[in-house]
Amino acid sequence: VVCCSDADGCLLFDAASGAVVGQAQQHGASGVEVFHSGDRLLTWGSEGHATLVGEGGETICRLIGHTEDIVVGRVFPGGERVITGSLDGRAVIWDARSCSLRFDLVHKASQVIMVSILQGGDLVAVMTSFGSVKVWNALTGEALRVLVNPSTIFSSLPAMGIDCSLRGSCLAVNALGEIVIWHAPTGFELRDFQTYPNLTDHMAVSPSGDVLAAC
Repeated sequence: VVCCSDADGCLLFDAASGAVVGQAQQHGASGVEVFHSGDRLLTWGSEGHATLVGEGGETICRLIGHTEDIVVGRVFPGGERVITGSLDGRAVIWDARSCSLRFDLVHKASQVIMVSILQGGDLVAVMTSFGSVKVWNALTGEALRVLVNPSTIFSSLPAMGIDCSLRGSCLAVNALGEIVIWHAPTGFELRDFQTYPNLTDHMAVSPSGDVLAAC
């Protein structure tokens, strides 16, 4: 278990005993993601800083490239890649072995606030502060399609949140009064759940894409 704070950096706890087993001096870290193997961490925070950290709290490397605060980070299945999203309008896919930048997914004139991985790590979905949602090929860095774009003449409602089936192809988009399920590779709308007048604050999609939870 990992807990991060401005004062203490990141503390690593043994989940069984509750004992502190390591400390990472990542002051200013605002988020953390544990690698599926459990032996590394991805931390991120202010001033565009992201860091790969070992299980003992030691710094493995720093991921340098963002120019503004990083607000989200995710680890790909297998642990060979990570992705970070920043207020500088970019989502960056990094090689977690060499700590080098692989793909720079640029979203002009908007801030990246959410990213989600799907189809086993082949695709990523990126949501911006403008409420748009774009799907990218995570293996080539190619932009595939825009699923939600509030600026078009046939404008859809701005997205307020996204989540994807990690092993499947479903992308759930939370908008005002509805949740839309898309087949991300093709852009086909699968289902529309009308939640109005109740607004959804949080939602989660199971790894297979068979179950959606919303509250």
